[in-house]
Amino acid sequence: MKKFIGIFLLVVILTGCKTQKVFVPVDHVTTEYRDRYKLDSIYYRDTIEITNAGDTIFKNVIRWRERFIRDTVYQSRTDSIPVIIEVEKEIPVNYLTKWQTIRIWIGNIILIILAALVGWKLIKLYLKLKK
Repeated sequence: MKKFIGIFLLVVILTGCKTQKVFVPVDHVTTEYRDRYKLDSIYYRDTIEITNAGDTIFKNVIRWRERFIRDTVYQSRTDSIPVIIEVEKEIPVNYLTKWQTIRIWIGNIILIILAALVGWKLIKLYLKLKK
């Protein structure tokens, strides 16, 4: 039992407090445009040209479209390995007021006086039993 209490006290004494570290993961987004293609197209639809007048109506239909398109090479991704930055977080401490400090000192003095009285009584009892 004494061994168990000794180990327990040793564990309690050796464990301590330390500042808390907060790990903040940083996501890095990479966007890459390799090429941007310009799409143009011309459509010839139903173009009829006959030089004889009165036979067929002269009809030319031309449509022009021009747009920018993105190629499939566009890559937007998040890096698979996040960068971890250690940030030390300061924890606010509640300081004791003057009254609390005085009460602690008075309590310590009373404990010392009680320990001295108990020690004195034990010594007196020991000397009485020894006779």
